[in-house]
Amino acid sequence: MNFSNYKIDKRIAKSLDKNGFKKPTKIQESVIPLALEGKDILAKSPTGSGKTLSYLLPVLSKILMNEKSLGIILVPTKELSHQVTQQAKALLTYCGSIKVLDLVDHESTSVQKPNLIVSTPSKALPHLLNNNINVREIESLVIDEADLVLSFGYKCDLDKVLSCIPSSNNCQMFLISATLNSDLTELKHLMLKNPAIVEIDETEKQEKLKQFAINCEDSEKYLITFSLFKLKLIKGTCIVFVKDVDGGLKLRLFLEQFGIKCCFLNSELPHKSRYHVIEEFNKGVYDFIIACDNIETSTNADDAGVSRGVDFKNVDIVLNFDFPSSFKSYQHRVGRTARAHASGLAISIVTPKDKKFLEKTNSTLKVYEKESTGNEIMPFSFDMGAIEGFKYRVEDTLKHITKKVIKEAKLKDIKKEILNSEALKSHFDEKPKDLQALRHDKPLQKISNSSHLKNIPGYLLPTKSLSDVALKTNKGKRMIIKKRKRTQDPLKPRKK
Repeated sequence: MNFSNYKIDKRIAKSLDKNGFKKPTKIQESVIPLALEGKDILAKSPTGSGKTLSYLLPVLSKILMNEKSLGIILVPTKELSHQVTQQAKALLTYCGSIKVLDLVDHESTSVQKPNLIVSTPSKALPHLLNNNINVREIESLVIDEADLVLSFGYKCDLDKVLSCIPSSNNCQMFLISATLNSDLTELKHLMLKNPAIVEIDETEKQEKLKQFAINCEDSEKYLITFSLFKLKLIKGTCIVFVKDVDGGLKLRLFLEQFGIKCCFLNSELPHKSRYHVIEEFNKGVYDFIIACDNIETSTNADDAGVSRGVDFKNVDIVLNFDFPSSFKSYQHRVGRTARAHASGLAISIVTPKDKKFLEKTNSTLKVYEKESTGNEIMPFSFDMGAIEGFKYRVEDTLKHITKKVIKEAKLKDIKKEILNSEALKSHFDEKPKDLQALRHDKPLQKISNSSHLKNIPGYLLPTKSLSDVALKTNKGKRMIIKKRKRTQDPLKPRKK
């Protein structure tokens, strides 16, 4: 089965081929034919299974058949709104007359008169209520990442959006989610009419995803992380998850001292900046990205859980520097790798205080995917003795990364945003002294003279081979972490 088997517009088929989409995933095989028949869709499939393309193809096909029709896609975050917009535009490369609007970045729909609108519910609702969007033209409505949309507090907005759409439209509805719960069941009854229900289980995902845990003391987390990256024990693209912004900044500062280039997805910065960081990672400018999954403590629905509802591309490894406190969070984190037809690796660093969460996650995995194979987080013993020579360097570097240094790094990022703000450019043109005051502010405190840290003397390298220093199972088998096929140093930016 390939995309040419579906009755889709030739221009979209050409774009699929250009963008490297050859063979549909399981969710796409199941959803696309049913959606092309005009049926409402309720689809449950794991993160990274290709859900976005499964609804974009039929929605765009309907628009191409009637260019006066309108499709609306509602997503939980601004970042995902940008990414869905970009994917839709890529599919419409050869369809010049069709316009896609990311409503997150636009206050008006009148200028472009779009055929497809992508937005968060809170951004779309005022336009529907004020008749800026002609509701009688809406023929397709998609709620993507529906579980996150509801968990971010959009239920009231969704109810109002649905009430705006006339029943006479015969609007085709899509409810797309990684999980199903009671709230989604309620939304299903409100939104869908005799839907085709598609559920893709986790079996295939779990067979492609290998999950491991390194048990250690809290004081050893940075030493282990340093060794994984600096000794190239893991290779390829990697997302490192931390629990909060300060922890992410501290880890970034730590890795930078050793010449390990990485970027940080800071949830406290504007969404345009975050989206730029994601794009840089997806383009291969950085191989390592640090992200915090702070949905449970966020109060802003648009910005909550910044690492969730985001499309990280071609991720080889997920590293849980801080182990998540819930199974749902763990599931969304590791779902960033082993996507579509690719394989992936998830490594979790587990301290004594994390063990109860690890046990709960493991027991839930066994129940939740009881038919799957390879669905357990396997323990690995890290040979700490082999990397003992790096302990002093790591501890000495950490001593210099104080709360003051972290605060100054945070302020530096904020000042950078101020200087780059388009809204303030005219102000600085009129009052250049304000700009000079920012640029000549107190420089950040140097953490240390760290140039010597970027190179590892031969006498500090382990006497064993790197593969022996790497993780070993309790059965004595080595974990082999393969590098994807490329000749470039994984610590250097990839060429565009």
